[in-house]
Amino acid sequence: MSSLFTDYGKLSDLYDAEHLDAAAIGKVYDDLFKTQRAMIETGIKTRNRIYDQLTKEQKEQLRRDRWGRGWDR
Repeated sequence: MSSLFTDYGKLSDLYDAEHLDAAAIGKVYDDLFKTQRAMIETGIKTRNRIYDQLTKEQKEQLRRDRWGRGWDR
């Protein structure tokens, strides 16, 4: 799996070309989306592992605070 920085660098180079290569740009976006999906899935798995370690009271507080997003209420 490639890194986001590498993918964005490749996209920049591809978009700077005189003639755009749709297939090459599409491939880089595929790689980019795979990396982003892996990051999202890792975050979800981590959240679940943390949640499983909490007491009932801590889980209630976390639900009440919406995982640290209480500011958007």
